[in-house]
Amino acid sequence: MVVLVIAAIVAGAAVLGVALVRSRSAGCTLAPPAPVLPAQLRIIGEFDRPYDTGDPRALMEAAARAATGLHADLAGVAPADPVAVHATSASMYDAVVVPLRVTGAAPSGPGAAGSRVEGLVAFLLDCSGRAYYSATEDLLRESAPLPTSFPAVDHDAAVRALGGDAVLVYTDSPFAPFWRDAATGRTTPAT
Repeated sequence: MVVLVIAAIVAGAAVLGVALVRSRSAGCTLAPPAPVLPAQLRIIGEFDRPYDTGDPRALMEAAARAATGLHADLAGVAPADPVAVHATSASMYDAVVVPLRVTGAAPSGPGAAGSRVEGLVAFLLDCSGRAYYSATEDLLRESAPLPTSFPAVDHDAAVRALGGDAVLVYTDSPFAPFWRDAATGRTTPAT
């Protein structure tokens, strides 16, 4: 009798666990992303685990550590609020991008005053919303002028351009998103 009660409790817990996972994932069937870490980040030792997206401060601090661990020229950057970027395909991971800013940049050249984005760090999200380190982009190594925000085109401007609600999405890289109107499918650049 005791064995039957224990078996019923275990079976009930298993059914409840499966129901909770299904309700959380809303049809997501992707396995958690497997981080492919450069040697510098493997040495630091924290980037092979997921981060809680409910704690944006921890995610921002991890982004700053990843960027400075990979690119010395990004030392001193300040992480800005994480930006959600949705995948356009169910076979891809949604992402969170943390912009890395510098305020009061060198006073030479166009756009030198004020704040600018010098780097980006992407985290991919699993079905339960945990974030896994994915990549870092050092914008200082590009020849284009540095943006003052990420995305460069804000939500309000995208709504005006599309004439409807705008969602930030990507197809190839979360560092190159675009705005899409979910109702019409129309798009406008975000960078």
